Amino acid sequence: MAVPLLILCLLRPFHKNAVYWVSRPFGWVAPLLGFKVQVSGHEHVRELGPCVLVCNHQSTLDLVICPAPFPPNAATIGKKSLIWLPIFGLFYWLSGNILIDRKHSGKANDTLRQAASEIESKQRKVWMFPEGTRSYGRGLLPFKTGAFRLAMLAKVPLVPVCVADTAKLIDLKRWRNGVVPVQILPPIKLQPNDDVRHVADQLHQTMAATIAELTEQAQQRANR
Repeated sequence: MAVPLLILCLLRPFHKNAVYWVSRPFGWVAPLLGFKVQVSGHEHVRELGPCVLVCNHQSTLDLVICPAPFPPNAATIGKKSLIWLPIFGLFYWLSGNILIDRKHSGKANDTLRQAASEIESKQRKVWMFPEGTRSYGRGLLPFKTGAFRLAMLAKVPLVPVCVADTAKLIDLKRWRNGVVPVQILPPIKLQPNDDVRHVADQLHQTMAATIAELTEQAQQRANR
């Protein structure tokens, strides 16, 4: 799938909607894996300008699920090492995503400042996984503060995106895996004097509760 998408990115490199375009085909894989992604709360981002979207990070299936809530004029922030993945890494970079060096905190802070500048100058949205790594069925991992510091630097709201626990809902050995619900929560506006650690911890509790509720609802529907 990455090969034709790479060609598209070569024709329109770093276009503001490139990430949105190239994410669509990955979402088409969901029915082939036996499930449907159902998103609620689109109204919270439809008319919203620049913002930082934060979503729970579970597994490689995020590539298939996250395109459904992913908005136009948005980019993701990922590890710089992703660029070395064959084909995928090249089109990930050419599609305009922001690569961050997590091994060097100084460079990471520079990247956050660059991302804040891009949000302001291009009025873009940025998608981040605040856990920093995939959870692989371990529940919502503790949040790092990068996404929250970025929202504060750029003076834009945070938009939480909650995906139900796919480890409990999806078994790739089954033909039918039902519905994976996704809920976009209302934006949160950070204030200059906010403690980002405290905000991150509070949002972690809210998202964990929402994810648990979404998962339970999906399991109940599947058992009917």
